[in-house]
Amino acid sequence: MRKRIGNYEIIEEVGRGGMAVVYKALHTSLERIVAIKELHSSLKDDRELVERFKREAKAAASLNHPNIVQVYDFWNDRNTYYLAMEYVDGVDLKTVLERCGRLPIEIALIIAIQISDAVDFAHQRKIVHRDIKTGNIIVSKKGIVKLADFGIAHIMDTTGSHLTQAGIVLGTPAYMSPEQVRGDKLTEASDIFSFGIVMYEMLTGKKPFVEDTDEKVIYKILTKKPVPPKRLNTEIPFGLQRIISRCLQKKQHKRYKSMAEVRDALARHAATKKQRYEDVLKEYIDFSLFKRPLKSQTAPWERKGIKLLIAQPVKAAAVIAFGIIMLILYFSLTVKVKNEKAVETDANKAIEKRETAPLPQQQPKDESVKATDKKIEAPVQKPVPEKQDEVKKEESPVEEKKTGPTVIDKLKDMAGIGAEQKQEAPAGGIKVLAYPWAKIYIDGEYVETTPTSKIIKLPVGEHKITFSHPNFPSVTRKVNIKENETREIVVRLEPKVEKR
Repeated sequence: MRKRIGNYEIIEEVGRGGMAVVYKALHTSLERIVAIKELHSSLKDDRELVERFKREAKAAASLNHPNIVQVYDFWNDRNTYYLAMEYVDGVDLKTVLERCGRLPIEIALIIAIQISDAVDFAHQRKIVHRDIKTGNIIVSKKGIVKLADFGIAHIMDTTGSHLTQAGIVLGTPAYMSPEQVRGDKLTEASDIFSFGIVMYEMLTGKKPFVEDTDEKVIYKILTKKPVPPKRLNTEIPFGLQRIISRCLQKKQHKRYKSMAEVRDALARHAATKKQRYEDVLKEYIDFSLFKRPLKSQTAPWERKGIKLLIAQPVKAAAVIAFGIIMLILYFSLTVKVKNEKAVETDANKAIEKRETAPLPQQQPKDESVKATDKKIEAPVQKPVPEKQDEVKKEESPVEEKKTGPTVIDKLKDMAGIGAEQKQEAPAGGIKVLAYPWAKIYIDGEYVETTPTSKIIKLPVGEHKITFSHPNFPSVTRKVNIKENETREIVVRLEPKVEKR
């Protein structure tokens, strides 16, 4: 390993990737520990990668924020490119999730609020990160969260020009937004979508769009809704689930308008005060990763019962108001039932008194029997048949209604007619997926533009399927359709190879 690079004394190698090597180093004159990223010598002639390396330096150097890794210097020495930046002693969020699984809600909120604040800061300066993922989020041992790697940042200026062209796809597929997958012009909404994926993964321990190939992951991002995170973690509040779902909307205009809105929405769910974020996060990292004992018997990130209500004052007020209303209803119903029972008791006593009270002129037993005989005969008079006639008159309209056709009968008749009309010739179908996207022509006729999740029905027989994209050569596939069979066609469009 090299001992020195320019004014920096190399201490150790801390990371290595496909694009660069990262060293921990000491700036000898300033006595400051830094991280130096060295572009691989094999890539020095690749103009696009060199441009991306320069772009990271330019983008990050303009962002002076406590939650963004600061860039100090950029230089070229003997045709090798170097980037000196802030050294963060910690682990990336990807490693934290691999070791700890899903995070406690309070810890996930502390990390998410700090990252959303950093991304909002970049957006205000017309910089879209484009690669927000767990591997680019560093949690320091001091409890500070840092956003790193602006290597493919999308820098917009006031004239509307961009450093990257439409149709070029850069980023990590599992964290891409639908418009990024299609190679469309990007806005701040793309970072909001990627941030929603990171939030989902922190709270559930799983990515929302998972498959064994990049093509299938991209197909899901374009066409499928993720499983609601609360199904994977029942402790997630519904309000927090709504925030994640809104970030993951397929259409940009349905997401939050800015990362500032996302940050403010998350802050309303956090129980920890902002000035204690670092202390709580540091204690969690020490306890979970380095197995150090807690300072107190109860973990400060546990939020249950009344703590959760304190963190959400609006919800707490609603619960208290609901409880008061229920108590008022309970007491009012209790009083009403008691009053009704008292009235009923008084009425029953009055009836008993009437039945037991002696008649004013009591007569001998024989006459009283005759009197009771007369009372028994009294009800068997003309009013009874009149009541029966009234009942018959009331029931007759119901019988007339039953004789007519019901709504269900009409629907059944209509369903029968539809079934007769729906008889078609034997057919099958195809499902298509094109990366990044394409127009579909079947037997020379335009049919659909991907992404699409629907099945395209086709007659039985051989058909020619053509995928067309303005920035890539067209691709044609022949497919033989069988009756009641659905074929799946996946095509990856490749750029033209220029002969040198």
